[in-house]
Amino acid sequence: MKKTYPLRASLLALVLALAASPFARAQTALATGRAALAQQTPAALETAHQAFKTGLLVPQNQNNAELNFFYAATLLTREAHTAEFKQQFTSLNATITNPSIYALEHYCPVISQTAPVV
Repeated sequence: MKKTYPLRASLLALVLALAASPFARAQTALATGRAALAQQTPAALETAHQAFKTGLLVPQNQNNAELNFFYAATLLTREAHTAEFKQQFTSLNATITNPSIYALEHYCPVISQTAPVV
């Protein structure tokens, strides 16, 4: 007589799914974030940022160079389009010629001053 244990098998599958390796979680976060970045929209940028941030929440992934790079890049890109950044940027007499998230162009005039001779 063959015994089956459907409850035990499903519990084992659940435990294995919940205990996915940190490496697999990092790879999933990277794949999700990169796919979102490929869409090149502001909403996709936010999705990518959240994916990279979620990947870094796993303690073993906090030193993952690739996750940290993409998290920092999306963080800075999001920050570059805030009102505070634009105000600070223009206070330096610089102008943003193309405010696109993916092709930000700016112009900063060179400030030439002669240093006093002492």
